[in-house]
Amino acid sequence: MRLVTGAYRRTLRIERACRRDGLRRTLPNSDTMNSRSLRTADYSEAARRRLGEAVEKARRAAGFRWRTQFIRAHGDIGITSLNMVETYKPLVGAAVLQAIGRALGQYFPGRWNEDTPKAILEGADPPSLDPPPVDLQSSPVFTASVHDPEFWAALRNEVPKWRYDELWEMYLQVKRRTPPSDDHPQ
Repeated sequence: MRLVTGAYRRTLRIERACRRDGLRRTLPNSDTMNSRSLRTADYSEAARRRLGEAVEKARRAAGFRWRTQFIRAHGDIGITSLNMVETYKPLVGAAVLQAIGRALGQYFPGRWNEDTPKAILEGADPPSLDPPPVDLQSSPVFTASVHDPEFWAALRNEVPKWRYDELWEMYLQVKRRTPPSDDHPQ
């Protein structure tokens, strides 16, 4: 191993300092910002706990009892990352938080999105997991027949995709068992 001394050593130190300073960048219309992205380590234990509990409740409400079921359905999230979020660990990055928000947004549209985990970390209340109220008088879902294609088109907009798929499968099972009649269009 070679010992680095003198002028060459000073040159190496200057190059390292330039690289380190190059990690900082200036954004338009803002102050200088460190290029290291958002991490849960930047937030308090209480904020991480609030996020972990919200993610776990949403995952379970979406029908995923086990973490492995959830990550199999969403390939861009790893089991270790989801585990770290739900157990309040400080090592989770922005990409994972956004992926979790997008994945939960499929089950809770309008309430979860890729920015929701960051908002929870910053103090916002976790989104409600209760289904939104439905106006039974004006909703086309409740004014059409189950056998009407308009019913299924309207239902697709009213409920999360996973619930729609579940209801469609139940409908098909019942339809297979029921003999055709005049009032059941095929």
